[in-house]
Amino acid sequence: MKKIVKIGVPLLLVAVIAVCGVWLFRDMSMNNQIEQLANDFKAYDVKNISKLKLDFNEDIVAWLFLDGTNIEFPVVKGPDNDYYLNRDAKKEYCEAGSIFMDYRCEEDFSMFNTVIYGHNLRNGTMFSNLKDYGDASFFESHPYGTLYTETSEYKLEIFAYFLVDMYSDVYELAFVDPASRQEHLQFIEESALLSRDIGVTINDRIVTISTCNRALGKSGRSIVLARLVDTILFH
Repeated sequence: MKKIVKIGVPLLLVAVIAVCGVWLFRDMSMNNQIEQLANDFKAYDVKNISKLKLDFNEDIVAWLFLDGTNIEFPVVKGPDNDYYLNRDAKKEYCEAGSIFMDYRCEEDFSMFNTVIYGHNLRNGTMFSNLKDYGDASFFESHPYGTLYTETSEYKLEIFAYFLVDMYSDVYELAFVDPASRQEHLQFIEESALLSRDIGVTINDRIVTISTCNRALGKSGRSIVLARLVDTILFH
């Protein structure tokens, strides 16, 4: 029995080291892809979405910034909500995936609620910073972002943070009348973990920005809500 234990422990250690090595190599490869893609975009004016679509990917619909975070990414829209889970913004395989709009939303952000998804990665990239908004002091000191589309530049006014599961009504997209929009705003007011009153109405447009948060298990989600405010029309 002692011999078995003596043999088994080293084998276990070898297996653990091998698994850790695979994870480390995978993370390094993913980080390199993310950095390379960021370098590719540095040469471009990210306000010029039409140019990005032409040179990189016709699925690019916007560019998203959240002030005081690492979130500075193109937003793509695929044929479904699986396509960009493991593809980057150039449609190349990448475990980090992309920042992508729900395929049921309008590319021009004209809907009452537009949902954007992204992974929460261990290296702090993609949408990892979203969970920071769950800290009250961070939430209060980081109220803004910017969104560029083909036709406009928008200010994002962040007004709510949710920690919920993936089945939450915060993802609702179908609003058939003004009353359903008002019900959604009431739901936000009553259900948000953190919020600020900026006077959001049924005539505004909301952007729901979502990532995974294992604090609630595999289906847990950190979600930041922002209001779109028109600033500049490009055309």
